[in-house]
Amino acid sequence: MFAKKYYFWRDYSVTIFFLCLLCATIVRAQSPSTQGTDFYVAFPYNYESITELKLIITGQRSCSGRVENPRTGWSASFSVSPSQVTNVVIPIAQAYNDDIGVFNHGIHVATTDTVSVYASSYYEASFDVANVLPTSSLRDSYFIQTYPNAEYSWSLFTVVATENNTIVDITPSAIPSDRYNLSRYSVTLQAGQVYHTGCYGAGSMSGTVITSRDCKPIAVFAGSSVAFVPSDVCCGDFLFEQLMPTDYHGRHFVVTSSEMRNEDRVIITASEDNCEVRSGNQLVATLSAGEPNIQSLKSKRHSALSGGVSAGGQKTPRSMPSISPRTFCSASGTSSPENGLE
Repeated sequence: MFAKKYYFWRDYSVTIFFLCLLCATIVRAQSPSTQGTDFYVAFPYNYESITELKLIITGQRSCSGRVENPRTGWSASFSVSPSQVTNVVIPIAQAYNDDIGVFNHGIHVATTDTVSVYASSYYEASFDVANVLPTSSLRDSYFIQTYPNAEYSWSLFTVVATENNTIVDITPSAIPSDRYNLSRYSVTLQAGQVYHTGCYGAGSMSGTVITSRDCKPIAVFAGSSVAFVPSDVCCGDFLFEQLMPTDYHGRHFVVTSSEMRNEDRVIITASEDNCEVRSGNQLVATLSAGEPNIQSLKSKRHSALSGGVSAGGQKTPRSMPSISPRTFCSASGTSSPENGLE
């Protein structure tokens, strides 16, 4: 079982954290769509006595859907009304990963029309929501990215298989708690199964490489059971997000600093060696493959980075959304933002 983490208090200042991933080569593809009709979801460890796991579903048109655990047979039906929010509570026993290993805890969502899905993991003062990618946007290769760990926190990742007999190869950057060294290893998953692991203490799983064989698509979620953003604040919070496949990594990213925050944190992770990160024309870092770098945005002005970004501020719960490259798909086609961090 996971070690119990420290308590923290809501009345202290906290921060918001944005994550993006950087590739040192050309942009390989446009950003994946976050809308679809088929999804796979996993819930990493948040807290020992978690209160609620929930899916938040929205759509532009009326439709119906089904949430299921393909391994246990549990399911629930739901309906979506245009521009309304549908909440589906998931039984904790069906989806919550509070131990290390392979489990029948993957959740599958299928709908009759296009929707957006968000995964919510809640415990009092320990909460985050992740945007869920549709199965059509999943790929077979990922870099793990998490915020730097506290000494009494878990740095975690969770892999969900969408097909039977999925072999996942893992090259860890830190020793997972179910392993004895940094050697590459493999796990085999059936559709709907998850592999959940991480390291405890000051280490981080950031930079871990995850690939599936035979091009079988997998979903990967990562985060921290309690993250202190920045590291010198008194209190921490749960962070998790679904990671972008490496096919969607890019070179140019745009971000704006947050309203009502004094500071935003930007994490940049290189996919290849000798990756130069620039803010405008200024060189701010040269990274090796898998190496993270944190930048700070303290201005309310729009800014620019040649690379990826992440952020932090005051008096708001932390969260960890992914940021796509500058060229991205919108409802009206492909566009590039004119303002922001690039």
